[in-house]
Amino acid sequence: YRRQRQMCIREVGRPYQIIGKVCAGRQVGRTIGFPTANVALYEPYVIPKRGVYVVDVIINNCKYRGVCNIGHNPTINYNDNTTIEVNILDFKDNVYGKIIKVMFLKYVRDEKKFITKEALIKQIEADANLAEDTKIVIVDLSMMLVLDLWGIRDIITVSYTHLTLPTIR
Repeated sequence: YRRQRQMCIREVGRPYQIIGKVCAGRQVGRTIGFPTANVALYEPYVIPKRGVYVVDVIINNCKYRGVCNIGHNPTINYNDNTTIEVNILDFKDNVYGKIIKVMFLKYVRDEKKFITKEALIKQIEADANLAEDTKIVIVDLSMMLVLDLWGIRDIITVSYTHLTLPTIR
């Protein structure tokens, strides 16, 4: 999967993204202190594999960091359908009905069923802390091969901004 994601970034020149409308969910995230935006897709997208991701979210032309879960919510209120839910960090506004863009920056972990609600909350807090601490290296497309040769893979977001790198001998 990592190799496919890297190839996708190389081809399109940016992280994979989806666009959708925020719709009402079951309100479970709100009850445990982590409200989520449930994304209903406008177009048929290739959905990344089930799991948790560090994402950037664009709402009204403003960028926010978030944590996205793609899956079935196995711990609380299992859902037969795959859902895409984003906890937008440091964000309190009502986004129901708004169009948002979700840009997938880093795969964090598989979705899993926790034994207790408290264990789930503790893991969500850890995921949010990881998202806040995630730094994205922005490089020019021509530098992608060099970085790949250095073994730097999971921290790359590609754009057309240049980064000065040491000379390889």
